[in-house]
Amino acid sequence: MFLSIAICEDEVSSMDIIKGYLNKIINRNEIDYNINLFYSAEELIKNYPNELDILLLDIKMDGIDGMEAAKKIRTFDKDVEIIFITSMINHILDAFEVRAYRYLLKPIDYRVLKDYINSFINEFTSRNNEIYVESKYAGCNSSLFLKTSEIIYIEVMKKTVTIYTEKRKHILSTSLSNLENKLKDYGFFRCHQSFLVNLRKVIKIERNIAFMEYDDKLIEIPISKYKAKDFRNKVTLFLGGLL
Repeated sequence: MFLSIAICEDEVSSMDIIKGYLNKIINRNEIDYNINLFYSAEELIKNYPNELDILLLDIKMDGIDGMEAAKKIRTFDKDVEIIFITSMINHILDAFEVRAYRYLLKPIDYRVLKDYINSFINEFTSRNNEIYVESKYAGCNSSLFLKTSEIIYIEVMKKTVTIYTEKRKHILSTSLSNLENKLKDYGFFRCHQSFLVNLRKVIKIERNIAFMEYDDKLIEIPISKYKAKDFRNKVTLFLGGLL
């Protein structure tokens, strides 16, 4: 296992603290890694590392700020996990648009960063987890194995389930309850009787609508009024509990 990490922070003292904390945390996990340092968003975008796994990005910087940089990065890298570094929480709702992993408040707390990084490492090592989905009736695609990390959302209509993944959609005859049970430990939530969503893929929430991205389009997923509060709480956990 190898982790490629980048820090973008224009304060030298904060950069040194974060780098020191990361070295301490990751060395304890006995993982090979490298850390790229950038002191401006412009420098980061111009020299963006290949196959970056996690980016710690300061929001308030001269020139291009961290939130704007994240929006640019998402146009060419949809997979990197972003931890925003900030002294303010007023930008947190913007996190849905760029699918932020967590928020890290200044002054940097070692224990909080440790929890975030260890959580990421656990998720990183389980990204290749698969579920087996068996089609019960004739007339739909064959049964198949699916990577849980690639599933965006699942929709049921009568006895037909459509699984939307990053690569394509699969139509099967099975029950949504069956899939909900298979995916319960992988960050999925049944926000409506007809929809099961990957919480990590939620882009934003407006009233009782969750927005997901599929095939370069925003998809509106209804949220049951009876599950709205629980759904928002679950999504909040993926943003560091700061909504």
